[in-house]
Amino acid sequence: MGQTAKDLRNQWRNRYTQLLDMIFKEFDSEGIIIEPDEAMQEMDNLLDKLLFHDSQQANTEGATRPPVLFRFSSAAYQRDAHHYAVDRYYKTYFPRRRGAEPLPDTYLNEILELRRKGLNYVAIAQKWGVPRDRMRKQVEAAEKRLRELGEELKRRFPQFVAADPRMTNGEYVVPGIQSMDQKKSKKAGK
Repeated sequence: MGQTAKDLRNQWRNRYTQLLDMIFKEFDSEGIIIEPDEAMQEMDNLLDKLLFHDSQQANTEGATRPPVLFRFSSAAYQRDAHHYAVDRYYKTYFPRRRGAEPLPDTYLNEILELRRKGLNYVAIAQKWGVPRDRMRKQVEAAEKRLRELGEELKRRFPQFVAADPRMTNGEYVVPGIQSMDQKKSKKAGK
């Protein structure tokens, strides 16, 4: 494949992606669901209008400007454009949500309260009946959300936010959890 054919294919790809994006965005803003085949028909109509307008301008200007020649097989590029239209259809009307739903605030607050009381991940997991490795992630998510809430309050209401005694250097301090060995060595004075 020559360099000109590759350039032409890239130009055509840029053109149909822009047109299809515009078509789907316009119909979605109006609350109308347009199927991929209908979007392809709209794109063909727009291209026909553009080509007709360009040929009219070439005729009015005379021979000073040569008409634009499209040297490509439209059937070959229609397939690529149709695949893009189908992908765009699903992204527009049926977006995939990644990850699980956010944990409820009440649940996260209870986890943080148990953590402040000194319970470790295993004890909290046993209390809630959740696997241990998942509880560690949930506690980290709760602490992260607490930090974000604190930052949001500071940003929105700086005059009402006092220094939090639980914070050091902008990080919330969670009471340290000691293992059984650490507790025994502490009692023994070691």
